[in-house]
Amino acid sequence: LEAGSFECKLDDVPLAAAIRTVVGGMRPVLPGEVDVSCPAGLVARADPDRLGQILANLLSNAEKHGRPPIAVDAARHRDVIEIRVRDCGQGVPPELRPGLFEKFAQGGAGSRRGTGLGLFIVRALARAQGGDAWYEESGVGGACFVVRVPAASPEG
Repeated sequence: LEAGSFECKLDDVPLAAAIRTVVGGMRPVLPGEVDVSCPAGLVARADPDRLGQILANLLSNAEKHGRPPIAVDAARHRDVIEIRVRDCGQGVPPELRPGLFEKFAQGGAGSRRGTGLGLFIVRALARAQGGDAWYEESGVGGACFVVRVPAASPEG
């Protein structure tokens, strides 16, 4: 990813189906239902496998570090789609936010540890598809991670 030799195979991805597939595949490890809000007909211009990897990573983080309920919301804003993955945990402490997407970044002592590569990979994959990823405060508490990818043209 860092060398720039990674290629994404962009295609039109019906987003509601892609989200349902990832959530369905992760159902055994997710704490309860995941609330999905995605308008019918919303189509991203993305690599379907890499988009699935991004969503799975963010849902896994919500399961590991947050609390239910978990929600996935997608909406189109002009020529991009923003996907938000939210949980109702404690959120990310302000002192950890600047380094969240760096390699080997890990949460505080109370969180289940991983490799510290997940969010780095999320952002790198989003950028490889012409998008981006970031953290923002959730209006209801908990963490909210946002991924932006290009929208497919209205003609499909």
